[in-house]
Amino acid sequence: MNETIAKGFYDSIVKEAIRDYDELLNNKLNFSYGLISQCKPWIDMYASLCEEDKKILISLVRQVIIDTTSHIFGIIDGPCTFSISNTEFKLLINDEDSNMEMQDSFLAYIEGLEEGNDSNVDLYS
Repeated sequence: MNETIAKGFYDSIVKEAIRDYDELLNNKLNFSYGLISQCKPWIDMYASLCEEDKKILISLVRQVIIDTTSHIFGIIDGPCTFSISNTEFKLLINDEDSNMEMQDSFLAYIEGLEEGNDSNVDLYS
């Protein structure tokens, strides 16, 4: 079950965020909500890059999202420290304990994706 949940987190967090950043950086969003001043430098910088450098930047963003998600699972599972001492987390999935294996399951899912694509994961799928 953890593998299915890991895939769900990957789809919901990593893939959706990459699509959102792609829309943002390619200036496909309506900025009526006032973020243009914050995002304009990013959009301008991204537009100045060659296609290969754009792919590299997006792969960096993807890796940061993966690392952050993994770290959150590590805090919940226990191997990563949490700044508030004596705080214990437990992840229940449909009332079933994840057995403190979500970080491993998530990273194993990512590794499987990368091995299946010869470490050249399609960033947008």
